[in-house]
Amino acid sequence: MLVRGAGRIIERKQERTAIEAFYARRGYAPRAQAALARLKKADLDGLDPTDYPIPDFSVAAGQPDALAEAELRPDTSVLAYARHAH
Repeated sequence: MLVRGAGRIIERKQERTAIEAFYARRGYAPRAQAALARLKKADLDGLDPTDYPIPDFSVAAGQPDALAEAELRPDTSVLAYARHAH
């Protein structure tokens, strides 16, 4: 598993498995900023950007577990955005 407690962040097992595979293929590198920027512009698709929260990564800096959790939280937002935009 990517981070302890990932199951409470990403509730859907199928999505959690896909996210774990995604990060494993990338050597666990953080996601591209483009995805986060797109979430901020969800209103362009008639969606509410506040429905897709993005954490403040600077708060987690220097704390590996906190940074990993901050990295996972937007994944749920990206997946929700994809479902809603679809």
